[in-house]
Amino acid sequence: MQLSDFDGDQVRRLNELHESPLFASEADRLFDLLHGQPYLTRKAFYLVKNGMTPDQLFADAAEDSGPFGDHLRNYFLRLLNYPNLSAALKQVARGQGCSDRKLAYRLESAGLVKSVGGKVVPRCTLYAQYVRDRL
Repeated sequence: MQLSDFDGDQVRRLNELHESPLFASEADRLFDLLHGQPYLTRKAFYLVKNGMTPDQLFADAAEDSGPFGDHLRNYFLRLLNYPNLSAALKQVARGQGCSDRKLAYRLESAGLVKSVGGKVVPRCTLYAQYVRDRL
C-alpha cells in the first residue's frame, strides 16, 4: 500500500495537532512547498515545533544545509549515478515534462515526480527548486 500525499486540509489539521506552530497562511505555504509529501511535511512540523522559525524553514528549505538538506542530497547523490534519470528530472523541473515513459516511471517510483493530467511534473515545489539549482 502506497502512502498518499496529504491534502491541504490534512496539512492544516496536522498543524492543529501540533498545537498550531504555523499560522494558517504558513500552513498553506508549507503545503504549496511540499504538496503534502508525508515525510517532509511531518519533518517540517517537528522542526518548527522544536524551535525552528517558519521564516528559517522557508528561507532554507532548498539549501543543502537547510531543514530538508539530508533528504534532498540523498536523492541528488543517487541521481548522479544515472545520467539519463538526472537529465529527465532536470527537464521535468524546468516544466518540459518527460516524453520517455520508462524514465518517467522510474522517477515516479522514486517519489520525485507525479503524473497530473497526463503530464509529468515534480512531486513538489521543493524538489523542483532543488533540482533546478543543482542539475
